[in-house]
Amino acid sequence: MTRVVLISLVALGCFAPPPQTASNTLVEAASQFADQLRWAKVDLMVGAIPPEKRRTFLDHHDKLREEVEVTEFEVARAELGKTRDDGKVRVTFTWHGKADWIVHKTTVEMTWARRSDRWILLASRRTSGDPWPFESL
Repeated sequence: MTRVVLISLVALGCFAPPPQTASNTLVEAASQFADQLRWAKVDLMVGAIPPEKRRTFLDHHDKLREEVEVTEFEVARAELGKTRDDGKVRVTFTWHGKADWIVHKTTVEMTWARRSDRWILLASRRTSGDPWPFESL
């Protein structure tokens, strides 16, 4: 019986998730934000926006949600800053205008900062590809 319990504990230990690192949580925050942008879940996205920018962010994204649809995204690269409390993530988005259905591809660099165990999106800027309608934060 002791042997079965020991073997079970060892087996379960092999399937334990890896510890959450700053890099993992940064990528997770950026992926969540991009996914919420893809599905136009502005009410969830706003939690990653600094409080002083939320009203402008909501107004801008409410309007764009009627005009633009994000169809795919890929997190391309993430880099932590020296303090590990800030970082940059590059995300490539595929999107189209709802009026013309022309497909666009844009790579955006997002600047994040960790505040109280939560990543906050401070800024984003287009690094390549088509002009990005969601540039404003």
